[in-house]
Amino acid sequence: MRKIIAVCVVGIAIAAGLPMVAGSAAVTSLQAPTTYYSGPGYTVGVYGSRVVKQDVRAGFPALFNDGRGKVWLSYARNRDLPTEAPVIATMVSTDRGATFRPHPGGVNVQNAIRGAAGQDLAIAGHAQILSTTPRRDTGRLTVWRGPDWRPTAGSVALRTPTRPGANVYFNQGIIRYGSSLLAPYYGRFAGDVPGTPASRVELASSTDGVHWRTKGTIAKAYRLGNGDRVVYSETSVIALPSGGIMAVMRREQYTAAGARVRALPLVYSISIDGGRNWNKPAYVRVAGAALVRGARPLVQRMPDGNYMLGVGRPDNRIVFARGHHADGSPRWTTEVVAYRNFPTKPAGGQLHRDLGSSGYVAMTPIGRHTMLTAYDNCAPGWGCPAHMSGWVTDARSTLVVRRVAMVNR
Repeated sequence: MRKIIAVCVVGIAIAAGLPMVAGSAAVTSLQAPTTYYSGPGYTVGVYGSRVVKQDVRAGFPALFNDGRGKVWLSYARNRDLPTEAPVIATMVSTDRGATFRPHPGGVNVQNAIRGAAGQDLAIAGHAQILSTTPRRDTGRLTVWRGPDWRPTAGSVALRTPTRPGANVYFNQGIIRYGSSLLAPYYGRFAGDVPGTPASRVELASSTDGVHWRTKGTIAKAYRLGNGDRVVYSETSVIALPSGGIMAVMRREQYTAAGARVRALPLVYSISIDGGRNWNKPAYVRVAGAALVRGARPLVQRMPDGNYMLGVGRPDNRIVFARGHHADGSPRWTTEVVAYRNFPTKPAGGQLHRDLGSSGYVAMTPIGRHTMLTAYDNCAPGWGCPAHMSGWVTDARSTLVVRRVAMVNR
C-alpha cells in the first residue's frame, strides 16, 4: 500500500508596491507562483510556495503571530472522528513564516490571543473536543499560557446542557472586547435538533482566559417547510469599529432523520450589546452575491483596517473587504482562489471538489498589509478516500502556507 505523506508549503508576498492587473474577474484563480488582482480601490498579491514539513497527516491548520518575533503554526495529526482526541503538532517561525521548525508540546494555536501589553498569551479551547461533566452543564478545556505555553485546566459554564453524549467545540479565534475575552463555541444541546453533529452557536466570555461562561446565543437551528433542519456550527467573531461584534457562521441543511443534505451560504450576525443578543443571520455577500462556501470561516481585520475572510470547500478561498455596510459589517468585494485543491481522479464518474481539503484556512497578520495564510491537502481520515489520488498541486497530501498582501491604492 502506498504511504500517504502530508507536506507543508510556504510562500512569500510583498506588502507594498503591488502592480495592478486590469480587467480581472470577480473570482480569480491564483495558481501562479506570483499573481496580482486589482480590486475596487486596492490591489491583492498572492505569492509562491515551498515545502517546510512532511507528515503522515497534516490538516486543520492554525496560525498565530505572538507579536514578539514568532509565528506559530499548529495542525492536527489525528483522523477527523469524534471518537479521537486531538493530536496536535506545533511549529514556530522567527522569520515571518519563511521557515518553520518543530516545537514540542503540541500547542494548538487556533484559539490564541496576545496578552495584555504583549506580555502574556492565553489559549482557550483544545480546538476539538470539550468534554463535559455528568450533568453536562460545565465543560473542561485545556488552556495554555505563553510565552512558555504551560498548560492549565480551564472550564466553561454552559447556558444550556448538551444532549447526552454530545460535546461542544470552540472553533477558532478569541477576541478582546473591553475588559473581556470572547470566543464562540458550537454543539448539540438539550432540546436541539437530534441526529446532527451540531445545532447552535453560543458565545463564551472570560476575564482570565481560563474560566469561561456563556454570554449569549448567536444562532439556533430551525426547521424548513419540508421538515429539514438548518443547523449552525463553525463560527468566527470579530470586533467592529462601530462597537458591535460580528459572527460569521457555517450553515448546513439536514433531514429530520439527521442525514446531511447540503452546505448552505455562509451567514453573519451582529450584536450591539457586547454579545448578549444577536440579530437575525443574513447572507455574507461578495459584490452582491451570496457566498456559498462550507467549512470554517475565519474573518480577520488587518492592521490597516481592511478585512480578509478565509473559507474552504470547494477550494480554499479568501474574500477581501474595504469599508463597511450600514450595519457595520465589512463590504466584501473580491473573492480569490488562493489554493485550488481537489481530486483529479473521478470517483463514481464525478470530481468531488469538496474532498480535497479540510477547508480550514488559517490566517494571521504579519504586517500592516500582509497576512500569512495556511491550507491543506487532506489525507485519508478527514474526507479524502485513499482511492482519490491525484491532487492539483502535488501527488502527495500537502499542507500549504503562503502570504497574501492587500494594499490600498
